[in-house]
Amino acid sequence: TFNTQALWFALASFIFVIFSFEEVRNGLIRFPMPTPTSDVMGQLSIMYERVTHGIFPYSPVMEMGHHPYPVYMPLHFLPIGISKLFNVDIRWCGFYTFAISAAFSGYYIGTKKMHFAIKLFLCSFPSIALWMYILFASDDIFITLEILIAGYYLILITGLLMRNNFIIFVGICFCLLSRYT
Repeated sequence: TFNTQALWFALASFIFVIFSFEEVRNGLIRFPMPTPTSDVMGQLSIMYERVTHGIFPYSPVMEMGHHPYPVYMPLHFLPIGISKLFNVDIRWCGFYTFAISAAFSGYYIGTKKMHFAIKLFLCSFPSIALWMYILFASDDIFITLEILIAGYYLILITGLLMRNNFIIFVGICFCLLSRYT
């Protein structure tokens, strides 16, 4: 059974992240695809397209002038399919993954015995981190899918705090299958 109070904190965490929606949307408009300052999104898109067409994704990207060798792991480019399914900018999959991960973290916070204000403050942390990126590193957040990776790490951190081996396993798998460094 679900803890009703914890569900409210999950919703609060999700909403805190969603409050940045308009600023994220504006940032995506400021840095249209393909981003001229980075080849990350182009490589991720090509890797996703290759996989969906049954082509091995790890060969030089000849579609780009400098022919980079793709180094991105499957859980870094496969979530692009979610954005493709809804016909939206592929960077939105990272934003919503992060929001859902924040909700998961908020649910855990909601189960803890502590003052309401402290719980609410802790639930705002993922949103605060996102806002810091938006305000001080917007070049990075809008030309990559690093927010997706941040969502994966948030799942891992929550699993570690919960001391739940299954969630820790899932979090480690998400992290390892999204980054090789």
